[in-house]
Amino acid sequence: MNRIIKFRGYHPDEAKMYYFTDFEDIACFVQGDAYRKVNTPDCMVVYQQFTGLLDKNGKEIYEGDILTLPQNKKHKTEVCWENKGYWGLKWNSEFARIGKPAFATTELEIIGNIYENKELLEVKK
Repeated sequence: MNRIIKFRGYHPDEAKMYYFTDFEDIACFVQGDAYRKVNTPDCMVVYQQFTGLLDKNGKEIYEGDILTLPQNKKHKTEVCWENKGYWGLKWNSEFARIGKPAFATTELEIIGNIYENKELLEVKK
């Protein structure tokens, strides 16, 4: 089974997400005028990788996505790369492995991402 390699990039000044289906797309973006305009010291596009996993609605899960659990819709978590070699869900300072066996992605739902929806992870007092 081949793993699909995809990236997206968040442009903070435009508040827009760009999706790249292959390395040629990224290279064109990086070498083109768009890159020179957006990648300045004051504005850097933030790239995130596709995990290769889908949520319960069949939506692609990317690094930085915010997910909810079916047992508790109020509990939200961020998708991060764990340096032990797997994608994980960030629980404060702890990680839980995403996908089998810890959490089946068919149980998780994307509700936003940390760039466009930061407020979703804020703890309300």
